Amino acid sequence: MTEITPEVRAVLEGDGLAHLVTINADGSPQVSIVWVGIEDDEVVFASLMDRVKLKNIRRDPRVSLSIETH
Repeated sequence: MTEITPEVRAVLEGDGLAHLVTINADGSPQVSIVWVGIEDDEVVFASLMDRVKLKNIRRDPRVSLSIETH
């Protein structure tokens, strides 16, 4: 696993929202706005129910994450 640098950690622990992109079954992108953080040196996000993004990740764990910084 890649180490999370202090600069990246600061962004992940900040108050910015992230764009989480997963892959739908038909290959199209699915974008969700999520709160992110770090837990045990892993990037985590919250989801209240079994949403499309979670189904997509279970089927295909490849994701993209973008966070706007100031």
